Amino acid sequence: MNNYYKTRSYCYKQMRPPAFIARINHLKRLPQKLVFNFILVVSLLIPVSELFAQGSIACDGSLYFTRQLSSSTRISSVNVNATGTVSVADKVTLNPNILTNATVYYNGYVFTQDWGSSTFTLIRVANYNGTNNYTSKTVTGIPTGVDYNNAGVDKNGIMYILSTDSNPIIYKIDLKNWNTDGSGTLSATTATCTMTAGSRLWGDIAFDPLTNRAYAWYHPTSAPSSGQAVRGLYEIQNITSANPSIVKVGSAADYTMGTLFFNERGQLFSYGILTGTGGESG
Repeated sequence: MNNYYKTRSYCYKQMRPPAFIARINHLKRLPQKLVFNFILVVSLLIPVSELFAQGSIACDGSLYFTRQLSSSTRISSVNVNATGTVSVADKVTLNPNILTNATVYYNGYVFTQDWGSSTFTLIRVANYNGTNNYTSKTVTGIPTGVDYNNAGVDKNGIMYILSTDSNPIIYKIDLKNWNTDGSGTLSATTATCTMTAGSRLWGDIAFDPLTNRAYAWYHPTSAPSSGQAVRGLYEIQNITSANPSIVKVGSAADYTMGTLFFNERGQLFSYGILTGTGGESG
């Protein structure tokens, strides 16, 4: 069985099968004129050092994702045009016998967790010129032996991963340190989130480029009982603080979503299948 997972979109640096794609419409939108002003302001605020430390994967409005196929992982892209037409293009299949997930796009690179490593290892893919064209680093401060499915990145290059604990732990990895950390490792900091009771299983994390708010998709493996968190979209409030909280947004949605992504207009899309039971473990 093929497993489809995720990454993120949008040019400020930074999927399950295409059987279902949904646009989530109840989030607040800003006028299009403000969108262009926002993009201009962000580009002016990017440090000069970061402008010269970019990978070669184009920031062209594509929404990049990773997909596990048997014993290898494929990086693909998806585009949604103004009329809602979805197109998917395969970019590269990583070296066989490497499975990855918990994927983000940042500053011209695709970052993704190596599931086959005995430590928590991030892979950084710089371009699509070859199946082995990536480097890797060990990340300390995050549990080993856990295969994560969810990840998101903010405009400051902080990568976020949610654990499956009853009070989920959010791990934060500064991807900007990839070039500055001479030890060959990265480190993760943590914060414990509060959330309604339930069995934890996360599909993905995405940031709204207009509001900087963080959202996550929640789909436990079994139907929630009375008083437990329902399936669907959640907001991770105060995600940069020491005490984030995860709260429901909108009504329950009985879907399994492996990917969330925003476009530059602040419209949220999800990639997944129309079933309520989750198939991931992280």
